Amino acid sequence: MLTKAGVATLVASIGVLVGGRLFGLGELYVLGAGGLIVVILAVLYVGLRRLQIEVSRQVSPPRVHAGNPCRVDLLLRNQSRLPSPVLQLRDDVSGTRGVELLIAPMSNGTGTQAVYRLPTDERGVVQVGPLRLTVTDPFGFARLTTTGDREVNLIVYPKIESLAPVRRSSGSDLERQTVQQHQVAPTGDDFYALREYVVGDDLRRVHWPSSARHDELMVRQDEIPWHGRVTVMLDTRNLTSPATFEAMVSGAASVAVASAARGDQLRLLTTSGIETGYGTGNHHLDRILGELAVVQATEHKLGTALDQVTGATSSGAVVAITSGEDELDEAIMRRAAATYRRRILVLFGDTQAMPVGSEGALRSTTVIRVPAGQPFSEAWGREFGRPRMLAK
Repeated sequence: MLTKAGVATLVASIGVLVGGRLFGLGELYVLGAGGLIVVILAVLYVGLRRLQIEVSRQVSPPRVHAGNPCRVDLLLRNQSRLPSPVLQLRDDVSGTRGVELLIAPMSNGTGTQAVYRLPTDERGVVQVGPLRLTVTDPFGFARLTTTGDREVNLIVYPKIESLAPVRRSSGSDLERQTVQQHQVAPTGDDFYALREYVVGDDLRRVHWPSSARHDELMVRQDEIPWHGRVTVMLDTRNLTSPATFEAMVSGAASVAVASAARGDQLRLLTTSGIETGYGTGNHHLDRILGELAVVQATEHKLGTALDQVTGATSSGAVVAITSGEDELDEAIMRRAAATYRRRILVLFGDTQAMPVGSEGALRSTTVIRVPAGQPFSEAWGREFGRPRMLAK
């Protein structure tokens, strides 16, 4: 409860009292007693304060892409009958020295607001809090600290560049045939089949001509709209510079966002073992971006990743993002040739490794090179064009 100044004053006062006793000087007694009284009053001032401060903190938005602004709004309200003292507010923020503010006295029922911004220059998780309120005496000899709000986390997603989605494969696709043959729903875009009426079916779906022929109610069952499949594979082995790795992570996130915006079934793989499975919708995209927000370059082998990228459920298109410094590029493209109809290899960094060879697996691979310092969207756009502007 005592501050360093309070401890120093207490020790000095006791020393002066001892000196007065040894030398028989009344002035020292008075000086030492005065110091002790001030310290005691400071402790009482702080100890008898009953803070009733209602504190709320709101981080908006709770998830943000690197480089975009994010703010914290603080609202404090005095619930005590007595005016609040001057308060010191501290909110810890990971990666920084934290935020320190002085809160002016508030009368009963009144409040005040404070706003500060969070660092979002780099992807990752920013820990905010816990928030602490401190009251001190006018001399700064004693203090009392209480926790005002719990710790919260801000997820900073990788930086996103606007891209056109991966071009879908032409010709027949086993994946599309499977969807057409097995996935049907009560409502959809195209007529698929008829089935017997079940209690609860929408009567507007009844196909009356067929019902008359079969002498029972028949309901139209429509095909689920087809979604493409895109697998984004990120090389997370510690083979490149931190700047190049961050560019690779941003590139993977950008491809994922572009594919999700078109409604594709999306999957994220990393050579370190992350496997999200295929999925659609904002919840699945948030999961992928959350994984990319915290992914780190590590030392590991790529055998498991090769097995995952060519698993039984793999189909559609694969976008392999790597630095092109070793055998990963050719190994993935050879293994993926029999599984994916479209294969895109994105090489980050100043490398000319793995030129497209004469064999079918390599000749049919789209290779995109992204030299250091070049925007990923520029290199990607030369192959897939500019993204279409979506009407709001």
